[in-house]
Amino acid sequence: MRIEANPSMVQEKVIDSGKFLYEHKAIAGIVFLYALAFLYNLNGNSGFFSSYSQTLILIKATVNIIVACGVTFAVMTRSIDLSIGGVLALSGVLVIKFMNIMPVWLAILLTVLIGVIVGFINGFLIVHQNLEGFIVTLGMGILLKGVALQLTDAHPISARLSFNELADGRQLVFGLARIPNMVIIMLVIVVISSLILRYTQFGRNVYAIGGNYSVAKYSGIPVVRQKWICFGISAGLTAIAGIVNSSHLGAGNANYGDMTAMIVNCAVVVGGTSMAGGIGGVWQSAIGVLFFAVMEFSLNIMVRNSYVIMLIQGMVIVLILFGDSFGNKKRRERV
Repeated sequence: MRIEANPSMVQEKVIDSGKFLYEHKAIAGIVFLYALAFLYNLNGNSGFFSSYSQTLILIKATVNIIVACGVTFAVMTRSIDLSIGGVLALSGVLVIKFMNIMPVWLAILLTVLIGVIVGFINGFLIVHQNLEGFIVTLGMGILLKGVALQLTDAHPISARLSFNELADGRQLVFGLARIPNMVIIMLVIVVISSLILRYTQFGRNVYAIGGNYSVAKYSGIPVVRQKWICFGISAGLTAIAGIVNSSHLGAGNANYGDMTAMIVNCAVVVGGTSMAGGIGGVWQSAIGVLFFAVMEFSLNIMVRNSYVIMLIQGMVIVLILFGDSFGNKKRRERV
């Protein structure tokens, strides 16, 4: 008995497989990079798979994951936030400046509040003044970077030694391992952000706005307020990331975060959150950041040429944006 394959069924399975890979491209990319590192490791001990190296990758990704949690809210509403590099640099500087004149907890609170206000300003200019989000947030990022450079005279400023404990102090978790505080802070933010986005009315409204702005508006969803809050969350969490980063480095550096805006926004996309809005989530964005962290670490071991590494990273970013645009086009065609 001869069984012939149905061409339409085969085509449908191929499409489903392609869709699965597209939606989980960050995980697929991480698996590919680890496989590549394993093959490279066969020729000699690169140290890539040591617990020390894996901890370094996680710590390096921590700050950007916190930033990505906030950016996800903005991207989900068909927006973009390129001010995060400036917010990251300025918040890291401000918290140290404030600590010299007030208690640490108040310095942290005030720094985060300033970050949220910056986000609200972005939201006001984009939503109420109908300005292009790309230009507004890019300009805001440059402005904030300039303020940070002016406050520090373009030199790093040292933090008090005890401030380092906020990020690098370690906690014994389940009696198994001592995990850095910055990783615990990151995990708490990821979990809370994910729960808000997935299981609250606010989160459902975010998905609705990204899915179809006009329908969301005419169905009674307060789209203006929602977008304001999303930009506030984005800048507020970035301010927290800047505080954690300064604690980890032991200094505030106005020159930090030059590539953060591009890397994080691309990581959010590669994780599965679409620039067209309405699709994605916080966990996906976190995995996208991990992909970039693993890629950078593995390239530093295998290539050891900063110019070539920059070239490869640029190519990956272009391919990611092209893939997202292509995926959005196919999604619109199906609808």
